[in-house]
Amino acid sequence: MGKISPKSFYENLVPYLGEKAALFIDNQTKDLKFHLKITRPRDSKFGDYFPAVDNNRQRITINGNLDKYSFLITLLHELAHLYVQENVKRHHKPHGEEWKTTFSQILSLAVKNELFPASVSNLISKLYIRDNKFTHTSRVKILNVIYKELNLEIPLRLENLPLNSMALLPNGMKIIKLNQQRTRCLCRNLNDNKLYYVNKHIEIIPKI
Repeated sequence: MGKISPKSFYENLVPYLGEKAALFIDNQTKDLKFHLKITRPRDSKFGDYFPAVDNNRQRITINGNLDKYSFLITLLHELAHLYVQENVKRHHKPHGEEWKTTFSQILSLAVKNELFPASVSNLISKLYIRDNKFTHTSRVKILNVIYKELNLEIPLRLENLPLNSMALLPNGMKIIKLNQQRTRCLCRNLNDNKLYYVNKHIEIIPKI
């Protein structure tokens, strides 16, 4: 039996992105040296970027449970960090102007190459590219459009829960929503009776 060749970077990406987007990413990263790790689901993040340390390569991690469009947006987000690290030698903020410009540019290429459905592309172009609104609220709006395109149920979020109602957070915390502010909600943890501020966009399971 002949030796089985290891899969290429492109072939490993296809199950998560589809062929067209996988080819796009492969072409955009030809000259870059980094390690991409697909991880188990994480409630706190979709992905992250780690610069090179000692003899280790730069590293990007992406949650393996993401749909193909969310996976692509997350990967482009982290690649923008990598591009900035490669090209900007001076000190820079993680989500500063250099990163915003770079992320906008690579998103524009993805939109131009029709890697997203029209409704998703239009919202990305409006919120990220034109309005420069790189916020969690923008990400949730884009996610909701992606869910509609994929015929997935839009998850219930803490901001939609009525005041004084109970819910279960992804980390297992049982809470009562007491107050809602612009970006966070004041909640009481029923496990220890302490008060916590929780991001209003977090997905929840309502408790009767």
